[in-house]
Amino acid sequence: MDVGLSHTAEALSVPAAKRISGFYGKLPAHGDFIDRGLPVGFINGWDQWLQQSVSASREQYGESWLDIYLTSPIWRFALTAGVIDNRAWAGILVPSVDRVGRYFPITIAMPLAADERPATFLAENEDLFSHWEQVALQALQESLVADEVDERLVRAVEALKPANGVAFNRNSLIRGVAQPDDRGNGWARMVDAGLSLHDDSFSLWRCAGSANMPPMMLFKKGLPEPRSFTAMLSGQWQACDWDAP
Repeated sequence: MDVGLSHTAEALSVPAAKRISGFYGKLPAHGDFIDRGLPVGFINGWDQWLQQSVSASREQYGESWLDIYLTSPIWRFALTAGVIDNRAWAGILVPSVDRVGRYFPITIAMPLAADERPATFLAENEDLFSHWEQVALQALQESLVADEVDERLVRAVEALKPANGVAFNRNSLIRGVAQPDDRGNGWARMVDAGLSLHDDSFSLWRCAGSANMPPMMLFKKGLPEPRSFTAMLSGQWQACDWDAP
């Protein structure tokens, strides 16, 4: 669906410390979709993928869907240029709901330089991702309105570190990784080196785990297909067409 915007994402030339993230999705304080600070091109592409993915998960899990959705993990992601548009992107995807009880995730995201190394960005910006997660949880628990969420994101964003090998096939891959508070980034350099060998655009996904899955790192050409997305809620990887080691 097309979504109108009242704000514009920060230009890529803005210094890292002043990059401002935006958000899109549903929050308990609002009765419908809300957005701040993200370009319409990102929102339209992201929304189309996410609508299809959430619909597929509802169909897959039926009456169990709500329990699975509400206990699914927060996913951190980094997208290489070409997945959504000509920019790279980073953000988080969080289970959420609107004021009238319609369930749909909230996404917090920011544009990156097209040549940003995605795995290194995930590894070196723990404070940024933790802050995004904190604001998202505050929005859910305190019923923050969109302007309050926007203010908290702008007020507390910390300076970002500039982002500085493993063989991959072109299909989906899955690997267990250390807890997100493990800040060693040797694995990230290996991942970025592996991705650099391909011309394809990839998305990387990382979570701290949930009741249904351990901490995970996922690699996918483009965005996960709707059926593949269902496993990101439940941890049922092989049943949803992921390649497991």
